[in-house]
Amino acid sequence: MYKELTEEKKSNLIQVMSEELPALRAKAGLSQDEIANIIGISRQSFNLIELNKTKMTWRTCSALLMYFSLNKDTSNLMRMFGLFLDEKDV
Repeated sequence: MYKELTEEKKSNLIQVMSEELPALRAKAGLSQDEIANIIGISRQSFNLIELNKTKMTWRTCSALLMYFSLNKDTSNLMRMFGLFLDEKDV
């Protein structure tokens, strides 16, 4: 059964994802343009997020969570960074 993530949990996930985004993208072997296209935002927007010049939205964070969790090259990093959601979270 799906339950709503609290605003505090979402905020925490956004913060950690923002901090770890460069490492996750590098581990996936993707350019900023490639990952931006995958999650449906512009490369310029992605660049600003990665440089911490703009705050990541929950929509963007959830797309990144899904992509990196399902990517065989980054799923272990997601667990290490505390970004991998399990049944207790959803």
